[in-house]
Amino acid sequence: MELENTNLYQIKINLEKTYPEVYLPKEIIAISDDLPILPKVPEKPQPLKRPIQPEKSTTSYGCIFTMLVAGIVLSIINFSYGFVDGFELIIVFIALILLSIFLVCISIWDKDGYNDKMRQYQIEIQNFSQKEKEQKQIFVKYEEQMRLFEKKKRLILSEYNVLAHRQEKLKHFMSQIFLTPIEVQDGETIKKGVSESFFLNFLNMLDDFDVYTEHKVPISYSNDKYYYPDFVLKHKKTGLFIDLEIDEPYSGETGTPIHYLEENYFESIDTNRNDFFTRNQWIVIRLAEQQVFQFPKLCIQLIKDVIIVVQSLNLQNIHAPKQFEVKKWTKEEAYSFAYKRFRYSYIPQIYHQKIQIEDYKAVASNKNDYEHNKPSPDNCDCMLNEDFYF
Repeated sequence: MELENTNLYQIKINLEKTYPEVYLPKEIIAISDDLPILPKVPEKPQPLKRPIQPEKSTTSYGCIFTMLVAGIVLSIINFSYGFVDGFELIIVFIALILLSIFLVCISIWDKDGYNDKMRQYQIEIQNFSQKEKEQKQIFVKYEEQMRLFEKKKRLILSEYNVLAHRQEKLKHFMSQIFLTPIEVQDGETIKKGVSESFFLNFLNMLDDFDVYTEHKVPISYSNDKYYYPDFVLKHKKTGLFIDLEIDEPYSGETGTPIHYLEENYFESIDTNRNDFFTRNQWIVIRLAEQQVFQFPKLCIQLIKDVIIVVQSLNLQNIHAPKQFEVKKWTKEEAYSFAYKRFRYSYIPQIYHQKIQIEDYKAVASNKNDYEHNKPSPDNCDCMLNEDFYF
């Protein structure tokens, strides 16, 4: 049977609305996108600019003479009609003559400046041809440098080298994992759900993992506060830790909603806890209790796949069958589940009595429960839908 797959890496981003959930440390996500450092790109030479020929001044002596004559004629006309007296006329003539002299001087200076600019232009034009030849050689050299750069770039960014680079970074990351679980003491009370003793027998099939059931993780060494994972898995080869959680919608003894989405329906009540573990370089996998009882082998395969994908750093390949998904619940939905005793619909009957007394229990009692109710993965009345198994 071919199953439709959902990308769990995207589920985590998609507002955390379905199980299973996979939370990875941000360092692993960053490493999965990291690329080796490339050599410096050769600097492209700037193209030569052809010298611009200077423009010749448009001022001419003819224009100056015309202006002078026009000024004199207008002044005489004004004098004839009495608009100006003799003294004012003399002043106007003097002003026109001075203006004409000034314009002639400017014209001479512009001509000298233009001649200087033309001489400089001729020199630059003569040198430009030689510079063009040199520039062509520079561009040929640049193109050769770019070919070598692209060749090195293809080699550095080859699939083999990129994976080797990322795996080296991942190896360094794993060497920096310092948060380790601590075994709880006899008599110390921890919360255990019905599914833990059932699922432990399947977890013991994981040859590549050490499985810890009665361990706690210090939140702060200064005030003796701890998180108590349902299971701690340690991958033997890489040393990676997994906080494996099995989420029930409500407490069997009290009906109190647990592991629900907050009122805004965007964030799980477990978000801070998930963030704590990923900040400390742990992976978090959250399964719904319903999945553990109905598809235990799929749950085991998911754990294996997560480690395989992390080691290959191809995170987009964290997939699970679409039919395997369980919708996350709100607080109101959890109350409704408790009222309808929803958990009884998928938990095998031999565990029903344990649901009613499910709450904080002594560690020693939990160990005994597992030994007395140890399920067999090959003979289990709750392993439904064999078509879903890998």
